[in-house]
Amino acid sequence: MDQPCAHDTGVTRRKLVKGGLAVAGTWTLIGVVTPTSAEAAETPPGFPTDIALQRNVFQNWDGTIVTDELWTCEITTPEQAETIVNWAAGADYRVRPRGFGHTWSPLVVESGTCADAAVVVVDTTGMAAMSMVDGERVRLQAGAEMTQVLSFLSTHGRSLIGAPAPGDVTVAGVLAVNGHGTNVAASGEGLAAGGTYGTLSNAVVELTAVVWDESAGKYTLRTFQRNQPEIAPLLAHVGRAFVTEVVLQTVANYNLRCRNTTLIPASELFAAPESAGPRSLSALLDRRGRVGIIWYAMTQYPWVQTWQVTPTEPLLSSARYAPFNYPFADRLSDEVASLITQVTQGAHSLTPKATAAMMYATRAGLVANGALDMWGEAKNFIHFVRPTTLLVSAGSHVVITRRDQVQRVVADFTTHYQELISTYRSRGQYPANNVCEIRVTGVDRSEDVTVDGAVVPSLSSVTPVPGRPELDTAVWLDVLSLPGTPGTGEFYAEIDAWFRNLSSELGVARPEWSKRFAHTAAGPWTDDRELKDWIPGQFPAWQEALTGLDAMDPQGIFRTPLHDRLMPRSEG
Repeated sequence: MDQPCAHDTGVTRRKLVKGGLAVAGTWTLIGVVTPTSAEAAETPPGFPTDIALQRNVFQNWDGTIVTDELWTCEITTPEQAETIVNWAAGADYRVRPRGFGHTWSPLVVESGTCADAAVVVVDTTGMAAMSMVDGERVRLQAGAEMTQVLSFLSTHGRSLIGAPAPGDVTVAGVLAVNGHGTNVAASGEGLAAGGTYGTLSNAVVELTAVVWDESAGKYTLRTFQRNQPEIAPLLAHVGRAFVTEVVLQTVANYNLRCRNTTLIPASELFAAPESAGPRSLSALLDRRGRVGIIWYAMTQYPWVQTWQVTPTEPLLSSARYAPFNYPFADRLSDEVASLITQVTQGAHSLTPKATAAMMYATRAGLVANGALDMWGEAKNFIHFVRPTTLLVSAGSHVVITRRDQVQRVVADFTTHYQELISTYRSRGQYPANNVCEIRVTGVDRSEDVTVDGAVVPSLSSVTPVPGRPELDTAVWLDVLSLPGTPGTGEFYAEIDAWFRNLSSELGVARPEWSKRFAHTAAGPWTDDRELKDWIPGQFPAWQEALTGLDAMDPQGIFRTPLHDRLMPRSEG
C-alpha cells in the first residue's frame, strides 16, 4: 500500500542519502531531498468529513526518510483515531500515526512513498492531555511531548527515573520503540517506589489502543491492564499499533548532580576488566549510577556525563532550573560547521580534524557555560538534546549482560569499533565520522511494576532473558554518522556482525528499534538474514507477540513495508 513510488518522482534512494546534513538546525543539501510530488490524487473516498485532510511531506529526524506529499490529518481525541481506522478498514488504506518524527527507522512510512499511496498519516501531537490519576500515576494521551510530561509531573511532585535525551518526542512514540535514558543503581542505591531502571515501556500500568473487536466486527478503543497477557506486545509494539492513551507509574521527584568531563582517556574508560581502574565505566557506574558517553570518532577523550541522585545542592555545583543545558551542542561554531560541510561535500580526509574540533568545542563549551558541575531537579537533566543539534544517522544495538560484565562488553566493542575505523581509514574512507554513544540501563523487569501479575514487554529490546536472571543490565551501543557518508552500509554491516557473533557467555544482543540495523552495502534494513532469522531468535516471545499484534490488526492497517519484511503475517 505505501510502497515506494514505481513512477519517477525525482526521488531515489541515492539522491536521498546524498542529501543529508543539518548544521544548526538548517538543512544543507548536497543533492535532492525535497521530493517532486506525484500529481495529487483525489481525496480518499469516504474519508470522515469532520476531520481535515491536507498534503504533507514526511521527513524523519536525520532527513534520510523523505516522501512525496502524503494525505495527512491532525487529531485531538481517541475517538477520531477510532473513526479514521474504521474508515481505512473499509477503504483498503493503511493508517500511520506519527508524533514529531524524531526517529531513524521507517516505522511510520518508507522513504520515497509516493503521493498516490493508499496511506493516511495521522498527526497525534494535538492529542496531548495529561492528568494525575492519583498521587503516584499519570494519565497521558499519545501525543503528549516528553518535555511537557516531565514538567507536568514536577508540578505534582513526581518524576521518572529515565527517558530519552531528546525532549521533542511523544509518549506514544517513545513507547513504540521502548525509548530509554541511561540509568542503573549506584552502589548502595535502592530503587525508588514506582521506579524502574528499564525503559519507559516498563512504567506502563494501563494502555488504550485501537484494536480489532471480532464481536463488534470493527476496530474499537480498548483499554488493557498491565497484568493482561494481551498488553505484552503493545508495550513496545515497534509501530504495529495505534496507542491513544497510557497510564504510567512515577516516582517521587528527586534532584540530580550532573557532572561532565572530557579528561578521561578512552584507554582508561574502556579498559579491559583486568586492568580497569577508578575511571573506568564500571567504576563510574558503581559510584554514580547514571553514566552517558559521547565519544567523537578518532579522538582520545570522550565526553563523559554522570548524574547522581543528590538531595541537596553541593557547594561547588551550579543550580539549573530548566532542561537543555548544553547550548554549545545546539548550535555549531563556524569552524566546526565549516569542517563538517567540507566533509559532506567530499573532503573526507578532513574527518579527523572535524571530529577533533567537535571534541574541543565541547570541552570549551562545558567550561564557558558552567556545565562541568550542575544540580537541580531530575527533569532539568533527563532531556538535553534539542531539535537544533547536528542531525546525524544512528545505528544501534543493545547488549543484555551481567552488571559485572559491563566493562568487558565496552572493552570488546570499542576495540572492534576502533579496528574498523583504522581499517577504513587506511583505505581513505571515514564512514564513522561523528560519535559513538554509550548508555547503560536495567532491563524491563515485571517486579518493578506496581501491578500484581504484571507481564513483561515482549518486544522490548531489553525484555528479560528467560532462564538467565543474572543478565540484569543493558549496554546501549550507538554509532552515528553524517547522512550520506560513503561506505556507511559496509561499515555498519561489520558493526552489526559484532552483535550477531556475541558470545552467549557475555550476553544477548538485540537491535534498538528507533535506530538503524540489519545493514548491507545497500544500507540499513536490507539484511534479510538478520531481519528474518537473527532478530526473531533474540526475542523469547517473538512469534507469540506477532500473533497477538495480527489478531489486534488482522487487516494490517498499521503495517509498513519494514513490518512486512521483519514481521510477516502469522499463518492462519
